[in-house]
Amino acid sequence: MLVLLLSGFCLGGTTPTAKDSGYEYKGTGYLTVVYALKVIVAISILSGIAYGALKLMKKYNLNPAAFNDEIKLKAVKTILGDKKAAIIEARGREYLVAISRDNITLIAALEGAPKTKKGASK
Repeated sequence: MLVLLLSGFCLGGTTPTAKDSGYEYKGTGYLTVVYALKVIVAISILSGIAYGALKLMKKYNLNPAAFNDEIKLKAVKTILGDKKAAIIEARGREYLVAISRDNITLIAALEGAPKTKKGASK
C-alpha cells in the first residue's frame, strides 16, 4: 500500500503539464525537475524504511537463517507410513522425538557419554 501511495506521489500529483497551460513546451525545465525531486524523495523514503527494518531485524535477531543452527537432525527412521522417529540435537542436548503429519512428540531426552572429537581415544 505504501508503494502505491509513493508511486501516486511521484507520477500522479497535481502538477500542471505544458498542454494544460496553453503554450508549446520546448525542452526540459521546471516540470522535469519537480518530477525528479519527487522520485528522489520517494526513493529516499523507501530506502529509509528498508534501513530501519534491517536495523530492527539485527537488534531483535529476527534473521530467519539464525534459527537454522539451533536444531540439528542426527538420525531419522520411518516407523509406520508417514510416522517417523528422529534423534535431534538442540542446544547441545539430544532428544528422541516422534514425528507425524500433525505433531511432534518428545519421547525422551537422551543422556550419553560426553562427545569426543574424531580420532580421540576413549
